[in-house]
Amino acid sequence: MSELSKISLETKWDKEAAREVIRNLVAYNNQHVAEADQNGAEENFSLVLRDESNQIVGGIVAHLFWHRLKIEIFWVDEQMRGRGWGSRLLQEMEAIAKEKGARLIELDTFSFQAPEFYQKQGYQKFGQVDNFPTGHTHYHFIKRL
Repeated sequence: MSELSKISLETKWDKEAAREVIRNLVAYNNQHVAEADQNGAEENFSLVLRDESNQIVGGIVAHLFWHRLKIEIFWVDEQMRGRGWGSRLLQEMEAIAKEKGARLIELDTFSFQAPEFYQKQGYQKFGQVDNFPTGHTHYHFIKRL
């Protein structure tokens, strides 16, 4: 009997198994990453913009790891766009990132979202996936702090 026949492949979501996979990858990565990078803060962040009725009209969700802040979600309600709120949110997140020791910020956006906005804010495109989703482009940006 081969060794592979003793291994099972699970296809359903298992939160604890996912955490174990993450722990194992982090342990492996830490063998190859400078200790100075490993010792950086690891935190989740969010900034929330609320209107006068306490409704959420914008926000950023980000994760700091290895001195890199990854903006996972950045949204501003369509009625609030063009008034400087997006710039203000992004500048505040950049200030937090610097304060926490981040050396760069990474984010992604689609062609129907705001690639020009990020370029105006000093972000540089470092990659793109054409025709994803169909008919659009998926852009990747970075800003060194």
